Amino acid sequence: MKKILILILILTGNLNAECTKKDLTDPEYLRAKGKANLIEHFQKPTDQDSVGWCGAYASADSLAFAVGEPVSSIDVSINYYSNNNVFDSTNLDKLQSIYLDSAATMAKVQGYCPESVIPSNQASSSNLGHSAIIKLMSSFQKIYDNYKSNGQFLEECPTCREDYVKIIMPSLPGVTEDMIKNVLLKNHKDSKDFFADLLDKLCEGKRKKFNPTVDRFPRMKLLTTSVSRVLDEALDSDFIPTIQMNTSEFTDPRSVPGGNGEHGMIIVARQMGSNNKCEYLVRNSWGKGCAYYQQKIKDKCDPAKGSFWMDEDHLQRAVQNVVVIKNDLINQTPSYVLQSKPQNNSLFSASRKAETNINAISNTEDSKTVSIPNVKNDQEKIATSSTPPRKRFSNFFRSIWKSLSKAFRY
Repeated sequence: MKKILILILILTGNLNAECTKKDLTDPEYLRAKGKANLIEHFQKPTDQDSVGWCGAYASADSLAFAVGEPVSSIDVSINYYSNNNVFDSTNLDKLQSIYLDSAATMAKVQGYCPESVIPSNQASSSNLGHSAIIKLMSSFQKIYDNYKSNGQFLEECPTCREDYVKIIMPSLPGVTEDMIKNVLLKNHKDSKDFFADLLDKLCEGKRKKFNPTVDRFPRMKLLTTSVSRVLDEALDSDFIPTIQMNTSEFTDPRSVPGGNGEHGMIIVARQMGSNNKCEYLVRNSWGKGCAYYQQKIKDKCDPAKGSFWMDEDHLQRAVQNVVVIKNDLINQTPSYVLQSKPQNNSLFSASRKAETNINAISNTEDSKTVSIPNVKNDQEKIATSSTPPRKRFSNFFRSIWKSLSKAFRY
């Protein structure tokens, strides 16, 4: 009996042997996949600054991997607000609640704009310091308000033109005074339409339509289908999954003065951890550094990239939603594979498209902890499938171990 127990322990201990190392952002891997345009983008962290646009930043990165070039998160955010009528121009620092699949919806409906045209890492690249996005938005707000009140353009508003030179030009070099004037002459009902129209003008002729498949795994589904399984299949299929969890799962409460809230990030890599558990690299959008994190997260954080490792058990407890933006045109399965491995073995439905009717729920935020919506339990039927070998054997031996434990208590 002891030999049987030892054999079971050995087999159980090796269940994670298939947790192979994989990094979708590794430069060599990106070159091999024909995605060299993403190397620089993924080697530096994204920074959403002090606005609650984590959903847009995460989904833009996921979409970027699918299309092979960086996607502008600011463009996704502003157009989302314009299309959904949830923009509050009187309280810019409370901008929040962007869907985890907002970038996919944007690409499908209006087309996405490349990051090179509308840079999103304002806090890192514009030299305006913290709250750079707020300064940029406030400058546009001032120009719009002055025109609506006084009918003046930049040359007639010294403070507006000063903001244009010191803030707008360094942030969005493609925006000209004539462009702003032409957009102002249009009849906008409010400032958010002006912002969105200006960005559309800036990206004119450069938008690219793309119709990705979006697969969602809400918390109810993750209770029966492990988070690691969803992440593994996404990574192994060359898709970057976005995740939602509360910031209390990884932040130090003493460093987060505004409290905790729901937050969106992406998973870009996998490796075997020192505790013999599979762990995943979480790419955050808070810029460089690890100061905001709990000590156990700091110990596995790369300050240069603002990313950190979390093991599969922690993710299983913490993750509330997983959304995977896919490019099926790139990752088509050869017909000979389909004959031996039916499509319904996949967690992801190849035919399901992005939906736009998921309600956003705002959450508490602070200067760095920002909010995304709680995605509603998706009523859409998620494709069921057989468990992959690693998980199937794991469940099998765990069930045996539990039975034997009950039968032979020492």
